[in-house]
Amino acid sequence: MASITSAVYFMGILGGWVADRLLGQRNAVLYGGILIALGHYSLAVSFKPVFLPWFDVDRVGTGLLKPNISSIVGQLYAPGR
Repeated sequence: MASITSAVYFMGILGGWVADRLLGQRNAVLYGGILIALGHYSLAVSFKPVFLPWFDVDRVGTGLLKPNISSIVGQLYAPGR
């Protein structure tokens, strides 16, 4: 379980890089949410041989969403608060 949790946090580094260089924060959050939804849906209805690939899709989606949504929320507040 610890390796799964650590992989989710390490994917945040990659997700931040992708948002900064390729997609932008808003698109990274959108695509991350879509990947998380696809991953959860597929884990709920799929069978055992495709469990790990769809779990990886969920992990990539979390890596895209988690760091970028925090940055977007942080931009809602005025500097110095």
